Amino acid sequence: INTCTSEFIVGADVVVVMDESASMFFAQEFSKQLITDLEAGLIASGIGVEQGNRYGLVGFGGFDSAPRSIPVGGNGSLFGTSTEYVIAADNLTDDGFEEDGWAAITHTLDNYQFRPSAAKFIVLVSNEDRDQIRNENQGAIIARLQAEGVRLNSILDITIQDANRAFPFLALDNQTRVYKENGVG
Repeated sequence: INTCTSEFIVGADVVVVMDESASMFFAQEFSKQLITDLEAGLIASGIGVEQGNRYGLVGFGGFDSAPRSIPVGGNGSLFGTSTEYVIAADNLTDDGFEEDGWAAITHTLDNYQFRPSAAKFIVLVSNEDRDQIRNENQGAIIARLQAEGVRLNSILDITIQDANRAFPFLALDNQTRVYKENGVG
């Protein structure tokens, strides 16, 4: 995945891909403050000062299960400001039951136009394992994320186990290494 420094990027393009199942209300509300704080941190670091940072929102796992773009900006634009994100997040639902995060990531890559010179991020937020609604090839999606320079980050409320089914762990990286609490942060 490409790395960028604040000297070479025009801003950040961040799309939150949010689970819309019945247990996600508090995470949806949390995302409003997350984006507000992220914007403040980016600006303080000099990222997006001149050309702005853009935020998008995709809901998945709602009543009809299919991923959907939720316009954030004016005139139905998929990207908008952090302030517009906070307002758009009120259009998320919490009435779903089938969550396919991989389908939602594909939907995001297919429908959101990331700026070539922006730092590009998808933030997947869920508390469920995958309910496969489409036949998505995970390897192909990862390869596409890498080819397009999009970083995938996740906020997950799940139990992570290692190959020996030992748990609990705090995180899992892209090399399938697990990390446990060590008491020092």
